[in-house]
Amino acid sequence: MRALLKKLDQEAAAQEGRPVLLIYTNVRSVSEMGDAFDGLTNLRAIRRKRHFVVIANAAARELVQD
Repeated sequence: MRALLKKLDQEAAAQEGRPVLLIYTNVRSVSEMGDAFDGLTNLRAIRRKRHFVVIANAAARELVQD
């Protein structure tokens, strides 16, 4: 999973100016993924809940209202 996230993170960099949002879900708990979402350069977590994590690039983060 970490390798896939790193690849998606690199591809998100190539989408500069285009919003990229990814949602990871888990029916038990996303904490099972440990720190897999940490260390990404272009994609950052914008929402963390028990059953899902939303990660987004800078263009998408600009669109999200808190």
